[in-house]
Parts: sequence; C-alpha cells; structure tokens
Amino acid sequence: MVLNDLAIREEVKGLCDDDQELAETLVAQRIRATSFHELAHLVQQPLFLDTPPCPSIVDARVADLARWCQEPHSNPVIKFAAGHDAKFIRCLSHVLHRVEERLGLERVPRPIVFDGMGYGLSPLAWYESELAAELQTFDGKLCDLQTLAPPAGFVKLWQRDLTRFIRDLGSLSQIVADLTSAMTLFSREQQCID
Repeated sequence: MVLNDLAIREEVKGLCDDDQELAETLVAQRIRATSFHELAHLVQQPLFLDTPPCPSIVDARVADLARWCQEPHSNPVIKFAAGHDAKFIRCLSHVLHRVEERLGLERVPRPIVFDGMGYGLSPLAWYESELAAELQTFDGKLCDLQTLAPPAGFVKLWQRDLTRFIRDLGSLSQIVADLTSAMTLFSREQQCID
C-alpha cells in the first residue's frame, strides 16, 4: 500500500492558517485514517502473494475495470455499493476496533476514515454502534467475518441506507452520469498521453 503523503500535506495546508502543530496533527490523523481504510479493503479481500497472478489475468482485470469506468451505468446502485458495501463497513469497524482498543492507538475521527454520508450512507459511528457487541467478542481472522451473520441492527441500518439511496435515485442519477462521463474523459486523456 502506498499513500501520497505530499497530497495529504497539501490538502491540510489550506485548513490550518499557518498553525504548524495543527497541520502535523491533521496530517498524522489523515495518514492513519487512510491507512486503516485501505487496510480494511486488503483484509476484506486478501491477496495471496506467494504465487503471483498470471500477467494475462492482471491485464484482463485492468481491462475490465477500464471498460466498467467508461460504460454508462443504468444501475447506479452498482456505484453506490462498489467497494464500500456493508461487508467493507463491518470489516473496517473491526480494523479500527483492533488498532484503537487492542493496540491502544489514538482514535481517528470517523468522518476522516470513512465519510459514509459521501457515499449516501449513515455515519460510520452508527454502524459501529450496531456492531458493538461483535467488536468486543470476535477474536477470529477478519477475513472470516464473511462467514458469520452480522448483527440484526447492522443489517437493518444497511437496508435503511440502501432503501433511502434507491428512493433518491432520481436526484442522484445525474450525479452518476456526470461521474461516469468524467471518468470516460480521464481514460481518453490517459490514452492520448500514452
């Protein structure tokens, strides 16, 4: 995993009004938050690197991803849940619990780790609340979470968010179209650069 700390520092610079101590605190928070977020993606779908994937498989996956980014999507729910679905939120909650509660690392502000509202979801803290008992008792491998049924309150919260998202599709369909269009333009510019 590689993080662009220079971009994070640049983003934070505009928020601090030359307060160097505040800037360093925010940079550290954002680096930890981004690390934990990306770690949850890796834990949720682990890669086994003892046998590297065949280059043709990697090329096929990259081509599939590029094609998916360029195609207009008639079903915006795909974008809504892609990579940041209930399984990811559950795994992220467990990653945060383990690094903060068990390892004693400083708590990272939840909107920095995962801005649920930016994805049309409830705040991460609400999901963590529904997972509270599971967070305290689950000691297994995080990739094994998918084999266990999540708590009923967690499922209800996800269903409520998904229902609200689907209800609001009329207002979001233009946003999805704009994002898809922007990605197509980016892909074409990349082809010209290469």
